Amino acid sequence: MKKRILSALLFAPGIVLAVAFGPPWAFEALILSASVLALREGGKLLWGKTTFTAIALGVLPPIGALWGERGLTLATVCSLPLSFLFSLREGPTKARAEAFVGLCFLILYIGWPMAFFVLSKQMPQGLYWIFALVLGVWCGDTAALFVGLWIGKRPLCPSLSPKKTVEGAVAHFMGVAFGVLTVRVFFLSGASALKVLSFVLAIGILSQIGDLSESLLKRSAGVKDSGGLIPGHGGVLDRIDSFVFTSPFLYYLLKLS
Repeated sequence: MKKRILSALLFAPGIVLAVAFGPPWAFEALILSASVLALREGGKLLWGKTTFTAIALGVLPPIGALWGERGLTLATVCSLPLSFLFSLREGPTKARAEAFVGLCFLILYIGWPMAFFVLSKQMPQGLYWIFALVLGVWCGDTAALFVGLWIGKRPLCPSLSPKKTVEGAVAHFMGVAFGVLTVRVFFLSGASALKVLSFVLAIGILSQIGDLSESLLKRSAGVKDSGGLIPGHGGVLDRIDSFVFTSPFLYYLLKLS
């Protein structure tokens, strides 16, 4: 627990400061780096090893997003058939099918959602909304952790994550609300109450679904964490799993509103 809190205090402010006060390309570089590391860990969860093909194809969507939504569409449309062609290098038919499905999964589960961070930044006040998303998820995870340890009694989904509780899930919503409202007070005062409320509710639900979805992968692979890069927190995929469904929602919320 102490290691987890200490690493959060060290990593989180450093990332925020690097993005807020770094060069214009710092955010995109962060997203691409996180994508590469998460794809590396995702390959290990699926096949027990890192594959350059998974990283190269999975990073195409966030790279394409640098040129907008059309760039993302083109990159995704190209990466999926390429995954089939690369899977033909495997020997037996079953191995080819597993490679093809696995590559497509990593592209759509990791690369594609990370691309929406790049797209969201291109929207008006996009970076502030990204901060609201990240801070909301961080506060939600922290609230769920402490409340779950303190008064958590009823398991939320014991088959996937035995330590998660219903009480922690409720606290997660409260933490998300606190983080999002904090950003709204300072940077998004013009956002309507309805928009903020829908954002909080959707993020509170989708972030926990994303976390449980990665727990399913780790259970299948028989590991506790996707990696050990971040002390006390596991791997990069363990940190971005809450964003695999929330980042596309954020972009389309901004686009439609």
